[in-house]
Amino acid sequence: MKNVKSLLSIKTVVFALCAAALIGLAGAGLSRASLQVTGGEYTAQIGTQNIGVALLEGERLVSQSQAEGATHGTILSHLLEEGETQIVPGKTYEELLSVKNTGDIDEYVRVIIKKRWQNQEGVPLTTLAPQLIDLHLLTTENGGAWLLDESASTKEQIVLYYTGIIPVEGTAAFADTLRIDEAVMKAASMKEESQVITLTYAYQDAVFAIDVEVDAVQTNNAEKAILSAWGKEVSIDENGVLSLKEGGAQK
Repeated sequence: MKNVKSLLSIKTVVFALCAAALIGLAGAGLSRASLQVTGGEYTAQIGTQNIGVALLEGERLVSQSQAEGATHGTILSHLLEEGETQIVPGKTYEELLSVKNTGDIDEYVRVIIKKRWQNQEGVPLTTLAPQLIDLHLLTTENGGAWLLDESASTKEQIVLYYTGIIPVEGTAAFADTLRIDEAVMKAASMKEESQVITLTYAYQDAVFAIDVEVDAVQTNNAEKAILSAWGKEVSIDENGVLSLKEGGAQK
């Protein structure tokens, strides 16, 4: 399609955040969590109207991107209260994550969440189960307003589309809690040597990481814009409600 970007809304890849928490199994406990964040951003401008979007943790602005530039921050740093040194498997931690429209035009939003285990040097531990990193998502199945794109989602990656329009200054929460499944405490191998039994925990000294990527497009000519920007076929009704077409193309 010739000069598609001048005709359709431009994809804005806002940011990719990586929040990693160190987990070391020792008996029945977990060690202190340490956090790190990396990211990059791309911005776009359409005429005099800007697409802008931000990530909020609770009411706190974590990161944002728009035509003027981008800022970055960390997530998960609040999980441990003062004096705590361990993340407890099975305990539910509040982790309210939202998207905010910080531009000056209405927009549709997609969120991509990637979960993984890795060692302390950042090397992926592909034999460990990312589904044990339970970020509770506000999908339509859970009474929320985000569609889960099953065709693009895996154990490691979750793709969500917000069903409605996010107006200027509007917000939409996509997650509310985080929990490490207690199964991490049970994943152990036993070795007996010279009448000494040694238990080795699979998740000992492992790091769990969550990456969040947010994309936004303007509402004008949105079906074509989303197909161009995200490679996904959607339908939008007269009320602006987005639905996914079965078998729609996906990059």
